[in-house]
Amino acid sequence: MKTLRSKILLIACIAVPFAVTLSACGTDPNVKSESSAQASYKVAVSGEESSETELKGFHAYGKGKTEPVTVNGVQVNVLCVAAGAFTVRIAAAHLERRLQYAAPVFVLSAYYTLAALLAGLFLYARVRVLYCYTVVVPTVVVAGVLEYTYIAEHRFQRRNSRLREETSHYGDTVDNVSLFIKNMLRCTDGKDFYQTAADEIISLLGKINPGNTDVRCCAAVKTEDGFEEKVNRGVGACDYAVIEQNCLRNEKNCMFAETYFAFALRDGDSVKAVFHFENIQNGLDMFFVSVMEATYCGLETTYENIAATGGQRNINIIFEELAENAEIDNGCSVDHLRHISEYTLALCRGLGMTEEEAQHIALASKLHDLGKIAVPKSIIHKEGRLSEEERVIVNSHTKFGYTIISAYDDDPLIATAAEIARYHHERWDGAGTNGLTGEDIPLAARVVTVCDVYDALVSERSYKKAWSTEDAMAYLSENAGKIFDPAITALFLEYRQSEAGAQE
Repeated sequence: MKTLRSKILLIACIAVPFAVTLSACGTDPNVKSESSAQASYKVAVSGEESSETELKGFHAYGKGKTEPVTVNGVQVNVLCVAAGAFTVRIAAAHLERRLQYAAPVFVLSAYYTLAALLAGLFLYARVRVLYCYTVVVPTVVVAGVLEYTYIAEHRFQRRNSRLREETSHYGDTVDNVSLFIKNMLRCTDGKDFYQTAADEIISLLGKINPGNTDVRCCAAVKTEDGFEEKVNRGVGACDYAVIEQNCLRNEKNCMFAETYFAFALRDGDSVKAVFHFENIQNGLDMFFVSVMEATYCGLETTYENIAATGGQRNINIIFEELAENAEIDNGCSVDHLRHISEYTLALCRGLGMTEEEAQHIALASKLHDLGKIAVPKSIIHKEGRLSEEERVIVNSHTKFGYTIISAYDDDPLIATAAEIARYHHERWDGAGTNGLTGEDIPLAARVVTVCDVYDALVSERSYKKAWSTEDAMAYLSENAGKIFDPAITALFLEYRQSEAGAQE
């Protein structure tokens, strides 16, 4: 019963006793009562007048009714109801764990259990026609669902096979995104920005897919008189106004098609600049879209950097904006980053760090999930269980974040942020992403792990409802020494209890 496939097979097995019960108890002429047979014989052969009781038995049989079903039939029906109810219970529990096919199995098993109950009532009332309906129809439905599930499972496995082939290449591509962001942040003026962006993105497209050998691009900036073209490499007349309208109408900054895509750099509700690339291959591929969306985040942040200070803003602020973009793209609130920073600051103070050290780690903690900008949104927002291949990609956000941030590890704050991004999914017992155990895990990462898990539990996400504070704190307490540093966990629980007491 550990997999939903076994539960589906169980439901299929439930149909067999129903069919056996139908054939054994619903259509056997031998279940006529003795009085019915005698009444039939007297009327048909001897012509004798039957008693009132005998005639009632005869007419009842003529209307398709039988004597009460055998004890075995009732037992079979009870077993069917019990098996269906058990399947409902297990499927409901798995719904909370986002397991594959949990929702349809829950609905199917609930439907089947109800049908079994109705069949039991009809058996008791000796209504054979309705009993047949409640047996045959659910059996046909289950058979159809099983066939559909088999086809869906086959497609699922084919998709996972493709994911396995592309995952390793995808990791290398994220390294190129990191290099792109680093090169873009060297831009100091608008002209340099558009030329560098065109060169870097074309180079990145060639690394993603070697077939992208003749990519053409153009870029323009919005002025009072329309769009002023800054770059045009092989594109004919580009209607930037149409791209602007499509982006505003669809409320998207990135527009993708099979052979082209476009970026719109926006300031609120207005478009400030447009990039257009065409003659590409597989423009709707999940990995391609994800890489380009991560590229857009870097492009947008660089553009804002130049617009604000001519390229002289602090690198820490730039990365913080990238982290905020990652949270928003993942359907989360930037409040998550603020909460993590506040909790981290309090814990670092409680651990006896200096105010400078505590502030340093608290600021760096905001970048812990920066790597999610490189994780396909279709995987992050997926409802239901993640496949092993998808889980590998999601867990790789720690590596992606480290790769992107560590390009600037000469800055002390960025170096700490890179360390947190890489190790904040380690477990105290060594079962984490990189296998570090206990105090081998950097202290800053251990602190952020507790804060991150707590805030994720008490926050509503696309795949779960928010936990209560009590349940979240109980989870931390239960897993102290397993997932979390026990000393830091105890300090955090004490901090949250004192905060709750102060609010009261």
